[in-house]
Amino acid sequence: MIREFVRFLEVLSRESIHVKIIVTLAKRGCLSLRGIAREVGMAPKNVRKYLEKLEQLGVVTCIKPSRRMFLYKLSDEYSWLQDLIRAMEPPAETLIHTN
Repeated sequence: MIREFVRFLEVLSRESIHVKIIVTLAKRGCLSLRGIAREVGMAPKNVRKYLEKLEQLGVVTCIKPSRRMFLYKLSDEYSWLQDLIRAMEPPAETLIHTN
């Protein structure tokens, strides 16, 4: 059942920027706006709108380590997604292809 849920998220992530952001943060942890934009393939100013919505919903939290630095992560309520999505990734050794 968990595998099906993760596959469902992966399918949704192809269509939904919100889900792409959630999956990216689940896999990578804290990222800057630029880092998230790079991962989802969008301009930072466009990603900011999606992040604002996810913050309003309580899914994403903004951390401000300094006055000019903003990092985003999944909120504590949704941190379980990190474990779930990371557990579904193949082990690193299976990602290496030898010829």
